[in-house]
Amino acid sequence: MPSNYLTADTATHSGFLEFYHRDTRQLTVTDLGTPATTMQLLLPAGHFWTRAFTSDSALTAVKDANGKYDGLRLLRGSGTEVTEQPVTGLREPVATLSVPSQDLRGALLTTQAVADGPSTTYYLDYATATVTPTITVVPPGEWSLGHGHLLVEQSSNAVLTVPRDDPEATPVVTPLPAKGVNEADWSVSTVIGDWVLVRHDLDPFLGRYSAGGELLAVPLGGGAPRRLLPHSADKLTVTPDGSVLAVGGTSAQDWAVHRVTLDEDGAPQVAAVRKVPQMPATYTGIAVGGGRVNYLSNTGPDQTLYEVDTRTPTEAKQRRWYATMNQAPPRRPLTLGDGESTVTRGGSVEKPITENSLWSLDLTSPVTLLDAGGRYTLFTDGTQQYVGDFGDDTGTAILLTRPLSAAALGHQAVEARHHDRQGQLLRPGHQGDLHRPRPRLRMRARGAPGRRPLAVLGLRRRDQGRRLRPHVGQERRRPGR
Repeated sequence: MPSNYLTADTATHSGFLEFYHRDTRQLTVTDLGTPATTMQLLLPAGHFWTRAFTSDSALTAVKDANGKYDGLRLLRGSGTEVTEQPVTGLREPVATLSVPSQDLRGALLTTQAVADGPSTTYYLDYATATVTPTITVVPPGEWSLGHGHLLVEQSSNAVLTVPRDDPEATPVVTPLPAKGVNEADWSVSTVIGDWVLVRHDLDPFLGRYSAGGELLAVPLGGGAPRRLLPHSADKLTVTPDGSVLAVGGTSAQDWAVHRVTLDEDGAPQVAAVRKVPQMPATYTGIAVGGGRVNYLSNTGPDQTLYEVDTRTPTEAKQRRWYATMNQAPPRRPLTLGDGESTVTRGGSVEKPITENSLWSLDLTSPVTLLDAGGRYTLFTDGTQQYVGDFGDDTGTAILLTRPLSAAALGHQAVEARHHDRQGQLLRPGHQGDLHRPRPRLRMRARGAPGRRPLAVLGLRRRDQGRRLRPHVGQERRRPGR
């Protein structure tokens, strides 16, 4: 089907697509499952396209002398042979008209008598060709057309429903379940029988990334929720038979399209109807140490750092999700030897603490990790090398800034080979950025082959006045050996 966004408009629902060409005024409805054209006609002069349609009819609006919509019409036919059926129930001429939700049985129309004025919502019943005022929420919330009810969000904590065959009835208020740690203030919901289905959206900045929130069922009017799916996508589709389709599952291994129906007692039940193939993922770096494997992958949006315990290998655990919008992506994880890992991100070297917290060593230019171990990292910005300390609860610091050379971290030592083959003694405070008292750091440098090292690293905390206890398994060295 030809499409040009400058001259054409489209609308879609229930497996049908409506295509309206503004220049020729031709309107075409296509069954996307076939695909076959189910209706094609030319809009008569003076009629305005509204986006509301069925497989064989389209709703248009006509204007009065003041330029307001004062009449609605259902058009049927083919080509220029078009029949018009008036739609009754519009209370007053309106300046604006929109269609927030629709299916093959009806549509919701939101109108304003004056632009930017208060709004009124009508329910259009195609069978009776009438519009009836129904729930109006300020500010307007998201709507859903259930098989037997109309639903609109009253707030992030509650929804309103009315019977579809009585749109002017007093709305029933249904409180939504309390949100989880990383669930956001917005959600998607619909109605099946006497139950509200709801899925809270997730805000990954509030916690770990997940493919979707729980799909829950709540009795109309409130009550204890029932969990139908542990994870679900952000779309609930009401089918013509009244069931609801939702995509979700427990993990990528069983992700599927599920159908929610009612059992003999009228309670919701869920069954998988079609498996969703797993999406290939890209792994960008693996770090192994301390009995754990850490790796970056794009299994979710952007990048996620995962962890697998090699002693009890099960499903990978998320360590941290990284949003990359307007930020540099994480690069090259390196193990710290104790099961933890560190990554670079632009000008930062980061060590995750929890899924939403981390230690960070920051420079102003992009950096590359060279080595890591324990609480220390060795990295470069291309002009100099830096030794960073993730520290403890008192903060982090860059202990040492040094010229570029081949270098590596020992257990509590930096070993380097200088271009001039000469040993060098380096002390923090000369070039490093120290945010608090730090251990003395002396570089162990190697000379030419066959020559003895000129210096050996020693660590002393000046704020404690004692030598640090070596890590378990650390070799005690005497100066000059």
